[in-house]
Amino acid sequence: MAEETIVDVMTGEVTVNPDWVMENAGPPYRPTVLKSTVQARIITAGKMDEAYAMLTANPVYFARWFAPDHPVVYCDDPDAVGLVDALNLDPAEILAP
Repeated sequence: MAEETIVDVMTGEVTVNPDWVMENAGPPYRPTVLKSTVQARIITAGKMDEAYAMLTANPVYFARWFAPDHPVVYCDDPDAVGLVDALNLDPAEILAP
């Protein structure tokens, strides 16, 4: 078992197993962007009519996008990236945090 020594301000020193730390670190951070920000960027690009038509053609995507209790989307969400790609826009720009 690999061990690493780190400094503890109360006792001066403590030994920690880094494998345990990584196992309990939780999921990695995924940046999000407000859906209203994405919409504003799509409107600015002149593509909101196309985006709305695509969303209304798929009830599941429509419901996910307009869910009032989920105001953000992950910047790397595959469905959001696919929508932006289909609009011939840059996902890195449109979905930027």
